[in-house]
Amino acid sequence: MTLSVTWRSARKFPSNPLCIRAFARELQAALIGEVGKKPQYPEVERAFQKRTGAELGKATWSEWWNGRRVPNATYRTLIDTAFKNLASKWLYRSLEENRLQRYLSALDLGWLYDHESPDDAETEAWAFLMAVVHDWAPYPVEGTLFPEAVARGGLVGDRRRKKRPRPRHVIPLFHKRKGVAARLDLEVSRDTAILLEPLNPSSVLSYLLRYAAETQLPDPTLKQAFILDFLTAVNACLCLLQMVAPHRPEHWGRPGLIVLACEDLFWLPDLSRDDPFWELSEPFGQCIWPLLEEMNVGADLDKTRRLFYELKETYYASMAVTGLDAETVLDCVRDNLGCDVVVEYVGNAPGRVVQPESRGRGKGQGK
Repeated sequence: MTLSVTWRSARKFPSNPLCIRAFARELQAALIGEVGKKPQYPEVERAFQKRTGAELGKATWSEWWNGRRVPNATYRTLIDTAFKNLASKWLYRSLEENRLQRYLSALDLGWLYDHESPDDAETEAWAFLMAVVHDWAPYPVEGTLFPEAVARGGLVGDRRRKKRPRPRHVIPLFHKRKGVAARLDLEVSRDTAILLEPLNPSSVLSYLLRYAAETQLPDPTLKQAFILDFLTAVNACLCLLQMVAPHRPEHWGRPGLIVLACEDLFWLPDLSRDDPFWELSEPFGQCIWPLLEEMNVGADLDKTRRLFYELKETYYASMAVTGLDAETVLDCVRDNLGCDVVVEYVGNAPGRVVQPESRGRGKGQGK
């Protein structure tokens, strides 16, 4: 089966505005050497004309900067030629272009299920999971349990790519920086490795959770790679769980517990430690730490708590490439978190109740 959709302009994916904004900011940096908080139109236009030979209107640049319109085919070709596929990097929905773009594409799953094709959403969710498994597995992963995802090219709008072998223990990072290795090798303990079950891709959540607590992710670039891929897998699992058991979250098992714990930790506003309810509702201690204790990690509670809040900071710092503040990013993510189904979940953690309206509603169309 071939794909008819190739560019983000073909559909109004919820992640389009975020990717367009990131594209415009990287293009401004490439043209004038700095991003800045505001669009530097006169300087950008002169540099753009010098590099591409084409004019760039002020209204067009404003639409890109504010994420309102995907650049047309002519502009994309000019920019890809002048700046080594800079347009393709952000304006294709792809499993392999870069980690942040892959995570942003995973935010489209619920919208795809609700407004386009449940079959496409299911196929993509498995493809996201298998991509994360391929990158992080402690053993070579040959092929896929879900050949349909490969046959269709992975994502709706993903370009077809030639099959190429994936090296063991190698994690291609979100981006390359001077003085930072582009790839990292992983050392995984046996107790962590056995959590990744070959016939159960969703087990990658337990595997990654234990790997983070066990190793403490000492390298900053590994932290960035980890949190983007971990939350990509979380989004994929949430979509699949809502498909197979939309009104029975009590049957979601450990993947569901991890998904809901991550929602509390990463996509709810932080409570102040001065808040009298902090100890009772602090999401790491109440939701994630009990899961780690079940896995017999043996990590230090306070040290691991600091790690996961550092991962939260890393996540929002990575999303800052869109030019949006953390609060706006939070609203956007929650509006597009999972499928548009109503669930009410009473967690195993003491006093935890998540009301239906608190889970992502509307897929970018308002709460």
